Amino acid sequence: MTTRDGQQDDGAPAVADATQDAAETMAESCPADDCDSDQANDEMLPKPGGSYEVRLFTCVECGQKWRES
Repeated sequence: MTTRDGQQDDGAPAVADATQDAAETMAESCPADDCDSDQANDEMLPKPGGSYEVRLFTCVECGQKWRES
């Protein structure tokens, strides 16, 4: 499709998702019995009804999730 002044419209440009694969790993041992990974991604989530946050970890190898203790 051609627009004014001879410019061509190629549609919307591709936009990278800045949150995809952006999590940094940290040294945290996985609690799963059959996993010996010592790397996990972490995220902070607000605790419902509370005034503080809960840190959740996800193992980079097996996907096990757990809360900070």
